[in-house]
Amino acid sequence: MKITDFGLWFLHYYDGERLCSTSIPSACASAFAIYYDGKCLGMQIMNSKFPLDIMLKNPHIIKLKKTYTENRWGEPEIGRPLSLDDFDIVENPDYQEQK
Repeated sequence: MKITDFGLWFLHYYDGERLCSTSIPSACASAFAIYYDGKCLGMQIMNSKFPLDIMLKNPHIIKLKKTYTENRWGEPEIGRPLSLDDFDIVENPDYQEQK
């Protein structure tokens, strides 16, 4: 089994190398993706406002513990890199399995 099969993990690129970790990347080029049980739940863009793009079509979703201002695309602007204390992974009540 691999880290990418189950649980919470993060994907980012650094110096052209693809890296997976169980902690939020402290150094990455421009963004990192948040995965849970092999599905991408979101991505944080590493720029001045640090928006978080949350995917809503998975069995689990990211639930932020605090309310943030949203940009014009509806993404919360965190204003800094995420920490593990900022969010929970919860079951998506709107998820319907594709048959």
